[in-house]
Order: sequence, then C-alpha cells, then structure tokens
Amino acid sequence: MSAELDQVSQATDKLQLNRDCSVCVSYIGKQSTPILVIDQFWQTTDLLSELVTQGIGAQCFDTLHAKVSEVFKAELTLLLQQHLNSLVADVCVLPDEFKLLGGSAIDESQLPDIKNELSNHHVLVCFMSQAQQDGVRFYRHRKTGYETVAKQDLASYRQTLQAQIINEGIPVAEYAHADNNLFERTHTLPAWYNRSVIFPANLLHAIECPQGAERALSGERFTMSAMLKLMLRTDASNIE
Repeated sequence: MSAELDQVSQATDKLQLNRDCSVCVSYIGKQSTPILVIDQFWQTTDLLSELVTQGIGAQCFDTLHAKVSEVFKAELTLLLQQHLNSLVADVCVLPDEFKLLGGSAIDESQLPDIKNELSNHHVLVCFMSQAQQDGVRFYRHRKTGYETVAKQDLASYRQTLQAQIINEGIPVAEYAHADNNLFERTHTLPAWYNRSVIFPANLLHAIECPQGAERALSGERFTMSAMLKLMLRTDASNIE
C-alpha cells in the first residue's frame, strides 16, 4: 500500500494543466455546433497513465482521483480563458460529475445519446492513454433532424426514437461505427493521447472505436470526464 501511495504522490506531485496547449474550435453538422479540441491538455500524464492502466488498489485510486480533480478544477477556468477569452464567459466544474475511468469496457449496445438536455452544460472528455484508439463521434437523428436535443424537444424525441426501434429494430451493435437507419454521422474526433474535447451535453454522440478492436481496447482505455457549466459568447473571432 505504501509503495502504491508513493507512486500516486510521484505521479501527481507536479501535475498541472498545460498553459501552452493547442486549442481549436470546430463547428460541426448542419447546426454548426461548436466543439473545443485541446491537445497537450496536461503538461505530462505518463506516470498517471501507467498507474491506472497497470491497476492500483481502491484506496490509492481514490487518492489519485481526488488529487487530479483538485488540480483540474483549480486550473481549468484560467486555461480556457487564457486561450478563449473571446468565447468563454464563465466556467463551473460540477462537483459530482468528475470521473477517472481506467480500463473501462465499452457498451456494445450503445446508440448515440445525450448526457442531458441543459443547453449551458458541456461534457469534457480527456484521453489519457498512449495505447487508446477510440474517440468520439457525433450524430444527427435522421427522422427529426436533431443534432442537439433541447429540453422542450426531449420527450417527443424519446418517443419518436422508441417508436422507430419498435418498428424498424435497433441497429446491429457496432459501437456506432457507421451510419445506420436511425442516425447519420456528422463528425468524428479520434482519441489522441492527452487530448481533451469539450462539447454540449445535449449533442448526440457515441464512443468511436475501430472495428475489430473493441475487446482489445477495453483494457487500454484511460479517460477523464467532467460535466461543465460553460457559458459561451457567440463572437469567437479573436481566439488565440
């Protein structure tokens, strides 16, 4: 236990977000929904990645989780405002929505979905394993045309989707590799090491995973995720 705690301490001793990261804003789909792509998000994650992928005890993982969460919450707003001060008005990391996931399996039956319907909530996902080969794909629901699902549209969207599944059947489980009778892809973002992506919580999305690699990848995945209350300005003309 003490050796593992020492490893956790070494991995987090100088942990900080990278002020010199690369930030790009992409506008995707017919709705031109903005997503933020941040490469080289942490200054270094090598020791962190090794710890999680090799496996550590529950108590040490809790310690690691708490430390990473502390640094992330303390530094994220400053980092985003430094690079995107013309776009980001305010940032709040929701306290119960921060997660580190190591070696997590991928749901074979996954369909594109939203995290919630709140327009000012955004999802942050950071890919923290050098062996990771998945990513995120974004979608349009063919029948309704929705790419984002607003609060007032959520009930009718769920009813429409459920009726389609009953009448047409659910697509074959392929981790949303391709377009199907229900959804059309609008954008694919690969999981580069130490890359973060921020996108609206009501944007239809699914995990991207190369065909034939699903089970091999499940033990190599290491992701950090958080829910942000992110207020964006509409004028993004002066992004650094």
